[in-house]
Amino acid sequence: ATALLIQTDTGAVGQVIDNRKIVDLPLNGRNFTQLATLTPGVTPSGAMGTGRAQSVFVSGSRATKTEFVLDGVSSTGPINGGTGILPSIDALEEFKVQTSAFAAEFGRSPALVNISIKSGSNAFHGSAFEFVRNDVFDARNTFALSKPPLKRNQFGVTFGGPLKQNDFFFFGNYEGLRQRRGTTFNAVVPAAAQKNGDFGSIAIFDPATTRLEGSTYVRSPFPGHRIPADRVAPEAAYFLKFFPEGNNPDGTRYIVSPSNSDDNDQFTIRLDKKVKSAGLLFGRYTFSNVKTFTPSAFPALVGVTLRSRFQNAGVTYTHTWRPTLISETRLGYNREYTLEDAPGIGTNHTVLSGITGFDRTSESVPRFPQIGISGFTGIDGRTFRPLNNTNDIYQIIQTVSRYTGKHTLKVGADLRQQRNTNWNTAYNSGNFSFSGTYTLNPGVARSGSGFADFLLGLPASANRSFPRDAFGNRFSNYHF
Repeated sequence: ATALLIQTDTGAVGQVIDNRKIVDLPLNGRNFTQLATLTPGVTPSGAMGTGRAQSVFVSGSRATKTEFVLDGVSSTGPINGGTGILPSIDALEEFKVQTSAFAAEFGRSPALVNISIKSGSNAFHGSAFEFVRNDVFDARNTFALSKPPLKRNQFGVTFGGPLKQNDFFFFGNYEGLRQRRGTTFNAVVPAAAQKNGDFGSIAIFDPATTRLEGSTYVRSPFPGHRIPADRVAPEAAYFLKFFPEGNNPDGTRYIVSPSNSDDNDQFTIRLDKKVKSAGLLFGRYTFSNVKTFTPSAFPALVGVTLRSRFQNAGVTYTHTWRPTLISETRLGYNREYTLEDAPGIGTNHTVLSGITGFDRTSESVPRFPQIGISGFTGIDGRTFRPLNNTNDIYQIIQTVSRYTGKHTLKVGADLRQQRNTNWNTAYNSGNFSFSGTYTLNPGVARSGSGFADFLLGLPASANRSFPRDAFGNRFSNYHF
C-alpha cells in the first residue's frame, strides 16, 4: 500500500516506529528509546536521576519534559522525568514519537512518546533469545594493567495466545540481564614518602609561622619540606590506611579494574477480554527490578549498590454505544522506587577518626565522610547517600468520542495524583575539602599541597548537617 503523503485527520507531527523496525534494527542494549532518534529533532539524553530512567530531547526541549505514555497511561517519572519502564523490544507492538501539534489529551508536555504493548491473538506465538558478550573479543584498555573483565548475558522469552477463542487473550514477556564489566580507575594517590610527611621537592610551608611582613603574609618552610610526625593530625592518620599504595613505577598512581555488576529483571503481562458485543476490556502490569554495584577507586571503600524498582499498571475499558459514539475509561498507576547506599555503612569512620561534632549527626547512618584533596583522589564517601526516592502516580482518564460525517468531537478528563517521598543523609558524616591553602606561601610559586593540608588536619572548607528525614509532597492535576 502507498503511504499517505499528507495526514488530514490530525495536525500532529511525529513518526511511528513499528514492530518490524523495533526488532530488525540493531540496538546496543535493546533499549527502544534509541530508535526514537530516527525521528527528526530527537536526540538521546542518557540516564535520568539516580535510577535507570531514560528519556530523549525533542526539538530542543528538556528531556525531563518529554512525556512517556504506556498503553494510554503515564509512565513518566514525576521528579526527574524520563521513564524507568523500558519494556523488552520483543514485547512492543509499536511506539510513536510526537514532536508537536498533538491532540489536547496529550498537551501536558512539548513532546510525547506513546508506547503500545503486544496483545494475544487466536494463535499461540512465542519466542526465546539470548545475547552473549564477553572479554574474549575485547582489547585491553590503554590505561589498564590487564584486560578488564566483561561478561554480559541478556535473555528472555515471550508467549501469547487465546484463553478462549475470539474472546479472551493473553500475552507475557520476561527479559533478564546479567553483566559484569571491569571499570578502570587511574587514581592519583600519595607516595609512601608523602604519607610519612616527606614532600621532597614540593615546597610546603608551616601555617603556624604565618606572619605579616609589610603588606604581605609570609610563612616559614617546613625543614626539608617534611612535616614532623608530631604535627600530623590524628584524624588524618586514621584515614591514611584507606589510601592504597601506588602500583605504577613512581608509586603515585593506583591503577585497578574492578568489576561493576548490573542485574536486571523485568516482565509484562497483558490480558484482553471482550465484554459482550460492544465492550473491550484489557489490563496490563509491567515490573522492572534493577540492582547495580559500582566499585570504588579505593578497595577499602568497596563501592555502592543502587536498587531501582519500577512498576506500571493500566486497565482500559472501551464501550461502543453506537457506531458514532465510543467511550473509553482508563485507570493507571506508576511507581518508582530507588535506594542508593554509601561506602562504609555501619561503621562511623568520622567519629572513630576523632573528628568532633558529628556524634549526633552521624549516629543514625554511620559511614565514611567525603574527603576531597586537591591534586589527589580523595575518599569518596558519597554525600547525600544513602538516598531514597519513592514516587507514585494515580491516574483516571475518561474520554467520549462522537463521529459525525467528516468531523470528530472528543471530550474527556485526565485526573492525576502524584505522591513523592524522599530522604537522604546530606552531610551527616561531614564533607571536607583540602586545597593546599594552609601550606603555600603567597610569594613562592608552586608551593603548598592539598595532601599536606590534609595531614595537618586543616580543611579549606567543611560541611555538616543532620540527615534529611522523609519529606515530599502530594499534589493533584486535573486536565480537561
